[in-house]
Amino acid sequence: MTTTTTPTTGGVAGLARRHPVPVFLTIALGSGWTALTIPNMAGQENGPFLVLMLVVLAGAALLVTSWTGGPGAVRRLLGRALLWRFEPWRYAVVLLGMPVATLAVGAVMGTAAVPDDWGAFAGTYLFMTVVFGLLLANLWEELAWTGFLQSRFMARHGLLRGSLMTAPWFFAIHLPLSFTPGWTWPGAAFNLTLVLLIAPFMRYLLGMHYLDTQGSLLAVGLQHAAFNASADLGSAGWEYAIGLVVLTVVMAVLRHRTRGPGAPLRRAER
Repeated sequence: MTTTTTPTTGGVAGLARRHPVPVFLTIALGSGWTALTIPNMAGQENGPFLVLMLVVLAGAALLVTSWTGGPGAVRRLLGRALLWRFEPWRYAVVLLGMPVATLAVGAVMGTAAVPDDWGAFAGTYLFMTVVFGLLLANLWEELAWTGFLQSRFMARHGLLRGSLMTAPWFFAIHLPLSFTPGWTWPGAAFNLTLVLLIAPFMRYLLGMHYLDTQGSLLAVGLQHAAFNASADLGSAGWEYAIGLVVLTVVMAVLRHRTRGPGAPLRRAER
């Protein structure tokens, strides 16, 4: 007589196999909010806790991926962070699109913060985007939001709906960042409104990059980091947000024209 064993369906791992997205969001938001709220309540700088939040996000994505797909699925998810072979023009978009769009918006509005020393600006910008932004923060943040969550939503609901479904959760994780020591109600309201308005555009832009690079989280992380690094290119503080909207619309139009209205959807977009 032979017996067969089946994977356990009990406990958190079993629950994650049945409901991966709710389990991920519970772990990520619960732990992330805790990591960021504690220093806010204590009146402390939250830099180290921000790093902890990023570790929690990536860890939650990898943990739930392990529960649902095993070690092979974890390796595939991590491997997307190393996908660097995509078109040179897309590198130009993810690295230069945001500063160009932000300066263009500032020029139209008369609020552009044009650097006095372009060489120094280029060095600082590349460091903040590639080293500080990508390697230390946004690559791991997007491993969770794009690599785990949005990719699932887009696979089931398509690019547009999948991006819009991700946006509220992306907004939610940023809530505590508006209540750091010294916060004011006007400042918090401005920050929250800005994140709320740009979240759908951000998720759509990153979703396009993800799909069109065959799942490169490197491209997605670079774009996110470039957005953050462009924040100081306008004196009003919101030029980079409008720049993001402009860049997203331009990329969406070019993508539609390249693919054509009758182009078949990739599997991940269906």
